Amino acid sequence: MLSKNKDPPVDFVRDFLATHKDRNCPVIRVRTDQGGELCASNEFILEPTGAGDPAQNGKAESPNKIFGKMMRGMLYNAGLGSEFWSYALLHAVYVKNRLPHSALHMQRSSYEAYTGGKPNLSLL
Repeated sequence: MLSKNKDPPVDFVRDFLATHKDRNCPVIRVRTDQGGELCASNEFILEPTGAGDPAQNGKAESPNKIFGKMMRGMLYNAGLGSEFWSYALLHAVYVKNRLPHSALHMQRSSYEAYTGGKPNLSLL
């Protein structure tokens, strides 16, 4: 899901975390760059990072860099302009989730680990 503006998608994030949280862990730690909107609930512990310092949130920023490179490569190779970035982002995430993952010893993709089934690669 992509948003139409830069307002924080607080309701979406709150619902996503509640749906996908580890049932064995009563509290979720959320690292954010100064936004405290999620902490209205006792389910979340906010870990704010310094303003303007993405290095403090490296685990979240690394995929952003990877997706940026994938999107630019897709748009360049397709001869498309930046107005198609949202479609390139969705496709980059689709592809990335179907690649073997090092945390899974390169034996399975994130998609397989999450769903338990093999991904359909015919759309690629």
